[in-house]
Amino acid sequence: MILTGASGSRTQRQIAAQNQAALSFCITAWEAYVEDVAKEAATYLAENCSRFSDLPSSVRKSLVSKVVPLNGPSSKTISGKNVQDLMDDGWRPLLIEFVTEATYESNFNTPNSKNISKLFKTWVGVDVTQYWYWQNFAVPGPATRLDRSIAIRGSIVHTGQKPDGINRNWIETYGRGNICRLVEKTDISLMKHVNEFCPNPNNSGGFGEELVIA
Repeated sequence: MILTGASGSRTQRQIAAQNQAALSFCITAWEAYVEDVAKEAATYLAENCSRFSDLPSSVRKSLVSKVVPLNGPSSKTISGKNVQDLMDDGWRPLLIEFVTEATYESNFNTPNSKNISKLFKTWVGVDVTQYWYWQNFAVPGPATRLDRSIAIRGSIVHTGQKPDGINRNWIETYGRGNICRLVEKTDISLMKHVNEFCPNPNNSGGFGEELVIA
């Protein structure tokens, strides 16, 4: 809003356009954050878990499902990999490869609570949406607020519709305010979860050492 000049005389049309752009920017930033932190968490697991068996069970199952043919040994897997690729430390680069692919899948162009839950449970082993709550705002309130914001963003970007009620206060509450808290809660949940499976490797500070929590 600062970049577009929030001060000064503006028409209602200009104000509406600015609010729509602000909401779209918030959701775009959220999507980029989710993609990056998912890859960071999965990469940390890949690089610091001692053995394949030390990974979260859901991550192990996800890896196996990508390398086991669905229609018998003679068939090919969707990933083009096979069970032998998991042997020794082969699972490490595969985990990084698969989580990177997952963040670029077409359905993740919608970073709503359902897709985020699936992404993190599959490749990190935790449903971060279960940590999305704070004082006087319980589950699924923050997720519902996020999903509504994303749905409105979709209407703005894809259909050109101009939703009613999208004012600066709405942007602050549903956009910036809610998303900043979701980032904070997601960071905390990932630090707690990942460090349980990779406790203080190489005497480092663990996953999230460089994250800044507001």
